[in-house]
Amino acid sequence: MTEHKPRDEATSFLRITEPQKVTPELAELQDEEKARKGYVRHGLTLPFRPEHLVASQRFVNLLVRGPNGLLPFRERELLALVVSVENRCDVCTIQHATA
Repeated sequence: MTEHKPRDEATSFLRITEPQKVTPELAELQDEEKARKGYVRHGLTLPFRPEHLVASQRFVNLLVRGPNGLLPFRERELLALVVSVENRCDVCTIQHATA
């Protein structure tokens, strides 16, 4: 039987840095989400790279909430909800059901 010895080093290959401070842009996104949903989802509370998070969320907001002329917002959210349920993603299901 092989004996496992504790390691002094981390066992993960991921090199995650400490969270950075919330930037004014990220704080604005958090405020918008809180006003819209009543809470801030966890994805907007972990600012490891705030500038990337802000850019990504702005892009998603443009896709989902921006004018596209194809489907109204409620129908887009309903489709996202159905996909989330089919994918068995509880977090996404809750997010899209709330929206």
